[in-house]
Amino acid sequence: AHEMGHWGGLLHTFGNTSNSGVTCDDDLIADTPPTAGSVVGSCDIGLSDCTPGVVENVQNHMDYSTCGIMFTEGQADHVVAVMMDPSLVRAAVHSATNLAACGVGMEPGCTIMPDMHWRIQEQCSGTLVDLRAIAEHQVPDSVRWTFADGIPTTSTSDSPQVTYLTTGIHSVELKVCKDGTCTTIQRDIDLNVPDAGSNGLALISSFPFSEDFENGFSLPRPNMMVHSTSHPTWQPCSLAGHESANSLYVPSVSTITAQDTSVLVIGNFDFTGLQQPTIQFNVSTSSYTFANWCWLDVLFKDLCSSIFVGDVWATRGLNEMAGDNGPGFIPTEAGQWTTVTVTFPSWNMAGSAELGIRLRRPANAQNGHTVEHFFLDDLYVG
Repeated sequence: AHEMGHWGGLLHTFGNTSNSGVTCDDDLIADTPPTAGSVVGSCDIGLSDCTPGVVENVQNHMDYSTCGIMFTEGQADHVVAVMMDPSLVRAAVHSATNLAACGVGMEPGCTIMPDMHWRIQEQCSGTLVDLRAIAEHQVPDSVRWTFADGIPTTSTSDSPQVTYLTTGIHSVELKVCKDGTCTTIQRDIDLNVPDAGSNGLALISSFPFSEDFENGFSLPRPNMMVHSTSHPTWQPCSLAGHESANSLYVPSVSTITAQDTSVLVIGNFDFTGLQQPTIQFNVSTSSYTFANWCWLDVLFKDLCSSIFVGDVWATRGLNEMAGDNGPGFIPTEAGQWTTVTVTFPSWNMAGSAELGIRLRRPANAQNGHTVEHFFLDDLYVG
């Protein structure tokens, strides 16, 4: 209200200044008494400093008090005069040109005007589109939808659901009628129907799934591969294992960085029959200088949805998983391994889930430090 008063040409009740509580002054409005104004943050409704016997208008919106509730009639008349004076810019607000541009005073059209709203749910079995008919100016007697390549192909519901089996742009037509007069609109909807096997991995629906990296293990496999740069990253290792001879590891010579996109990809899992999907594995390494910038990420991607797109689901710092076991560390006993467990809540039980394990760490030899081997064994999903 205070700033709108200024917009309408009003001064502060204590004059053309921003310093209140200092000098008695006037705003040139006859029915607001002279005042020095309220100190910011105060509300003294009995204030009478400038004219003996006259209580000042502390509750005026153009004062600085915390209890402003009013404009005076004189202030209202002044704002009207400002708005009506063609020599002042405010007069343009109610000009015919401005009112027309703002849609003020225009008679609404009587013809019913249709529109539509939609929401997309991507699914491998067919992407669903929930639509809703919208009509302006009148309530329609009937609606009719046409979906050229949808299932179904037509509907008379206000809010139909349609299934599309192919990726691409799909045309939707809506006709609304009122008292025998109909209006039709057409919209194009760009849809994606995901592919459950788009990453090339086979579907796993029998659990638990496990891998011990023994018996000549190699990559890639039908259910495991590495998305990597040209740097050596996840690879079979015969140096050590958790109560076994072999494991998977990222060697110390790897030059992956904290921004590297190297991911051990595991999948694809049909989680629809599990109450709480879980991934578990053992890791072993040695802490070192700058290890607090080393992270292990678990990624989750639902290949049949646009909601879970492969972002980080859980993160573990290297210092949470290892102590300082010295340089050149290779584990020799079970106590030197740490178990990492990550669970996924039941509400995201994807029918084709891709899991990823990503190591992020400072580049090798950065600031004179050296990194250590990072071992992983006993992979379990179930």
